Amino acid sequence: MHPAEISIRNDISNLTLYRLAPITDDIKRDIKYAFWHGFIDEYIYKDLLKALSDKRDNLLEY
Repeated sequence: MHPAEISIRNDISNLTLYRLAPITDDIKRDIKYAFWHGFIDEYIYKDLLKALSDKRDNLLEY
């Protein structure tokens, strides 16, 4: 696993409802940056976006 992927996954897991709006945009930007520069492939790109979406949805259910 590339350090960029590890960092993004940690950011997603540390996401809280209080920090949802500003941090979600930052994480999306980080994912796009990592994909654009070849740190992650398309499969991981889609997986990270789905993980972010799932985390956001779970936080908003409460």
